[in-house]
Formats: sequence, structure tokens, C-alpha cells
Amino acid sequence: MARYSPLPEHIPYQLDCPDLDVRPGTYYTETNARGRPVTYTVCQVCRYKIHVAEKMEDQSNLSIVDCPNCKELTPFKDAPEGFKFVRCICHMLNTCNRNAKQIMCSRAECRKVIKLVNEETSVIGQRYSCAYCFYVFEVTDSRHFARCEQCGSLSSLGENHSSVSVCIYTIIGILLCGGGAVTAVFTYKKALDDCWPLYIAWAAFGLLAFLCFLRAGWSARIQTSYLLGEIN
Repeated sequence: MARYSPLPEHIPYQLDCPDLDVRPGTYYTETNARGRPVTYTVCQVCRYKIHVAEKMEDQSNLSIVDCPNCKELTPFKDAPEGFKFVRCICHMLNTCNRNAKQIMCSRAECRKVIKLVNEETSVIGQRYSCAYCFYVFEVTDSRHFARCEQCGSLSSLGENHSSVSVCIYTIIGILLCGGGAVTAVFTYKKALDDCWPLYIAWAAFGLLAFLCFLRAGWSARIQTSYLLGEIN
């Protein structure tokens, strides 16, 4: 968000950087000299009170209002669907497509190019060199494994991910073996009395432990692709 320098009231604040997603301000209500309630919002540039009661009742698609003090625009409603407001450092309020990557300020004296960052859709991609054929491929989402586009081999993308996986699955397998052994020691007498569910429980412990050791062995054997850097 933009930062404002503390200047006196009704004097335009200086923007250090563009505000890339301007939201409507808060509404306030006060009583005028005639005792009638008056609804107003505050100018986002100079903090001047702007009466918006009549404009709020208007059924048109107008969602911005001129400040009578500094003459800059301030939104009092949300931008139309699919659009958003962007305020340039010159205080000009621009309307643009929400998925736009950059816009130019519409003020003739400014014409500054504003780069927009869409936090919902922007992805920082990474380039990797395949551990098997050294082919360079790109990954644009967060994952721990990827398949090479050329040789089709699956490799690990994290430098320490394989070793961490080996440790985690080995520890889980040992715990399952220990749990199964303790269960067998304390329940073998009941199992001798033809209590077949206990045999199923023992088998479940053994199967899960075997799968964990199998996954640990697979993680130990898989190669790690080399990170080359971010996608330019």
C-alpha cells in the first residue's frame, strides 16, 4: 500500500509509490446546521470532507467523486466487476482491468508507466537442470518433485527434501514397528483365543511400516535436479 507523508490538513499528501488497489473510503454521518443528517466520505488525497448522500442514492454506475478542494478523484463505491482503481504518485485515480500487468497514468502531464503486481495470480517460476539428462525445464508452482519434459524422469527439486523425506519416513516406520510390537506383546494371549481382529491390527502395523520404509528407500535413491534460478 502507499505511504503518506504527514502534511497539514487539506494539502495533498505526497505518494512515495503508486497505490495499486485503491478501496472506497469509510462513510461518516454528521448533523448539519438544520439538524439533518449528512453522509460524507473523506478525500483520499487531501482528507477534505466530500458529501456523497445524493451520489449514493443515484442508480447509475458512477463510483467516483471529485473533491471540491483538491479536484482529485476519490472512489465512494467499489470498482466495476473485473476492474480496480490505481492511484499514481501524481494523485491521478486510474481505472484498469484487474488482471492488467502495467498501465500508463491517464494524466497528460504525467504519463507514468505503473507496473501492477497481481498477488492472486502472479507466480515466480524456477528453472532447473534435470539430474538425469541435464535438460533445462521450468516449474511455475510449488512442488517437491517434477518430471523432466525430455527424458520423463522424476527428480527432487529441493536440495534437502530427499534427505528430510528419508528421515521422516524412517522414523514413522520405526514408530509403527514399535507400536505393532507393543500391541503384539500385550494382546498375543487374546489372539490365541481366536480373536481374529488382532491379527488384522498386527498386519496393518506391519504393512504401514513396510510402506514407510519403501518410501524412505525411494526418496534415498531419487536424484535432485539443480536449481538454476528464477524465470526471467
